Amino acid sequence: LAVAEALARRQEEPERAQKLLRELWKYCRYEGCLRNYILRYFGEERNEACGKCSACRDGSLWRQVYKYFTI
Repeated sequence: LAVAEALARRQEEPERAQKLLRELWKYCRYEGCLRNYILRYFGEERNEACGKCSACRDGSLWRQVYKYFTI
């Protein structure tokens, strides 16, 4: 029984890793408050911007890169 459970866990690892990578990619591409994104990931809903994360202070990374290369 322990061997079967260990094999089942091993098969789930790549799927879990892919899911976590997708979530990380969504976080990197998110345009809004990053604090709210993290809170929402853990089930807490907030709508007001924190004013402290890099997205609130400077805009999203994608916007910063775009501005840098279009000037």
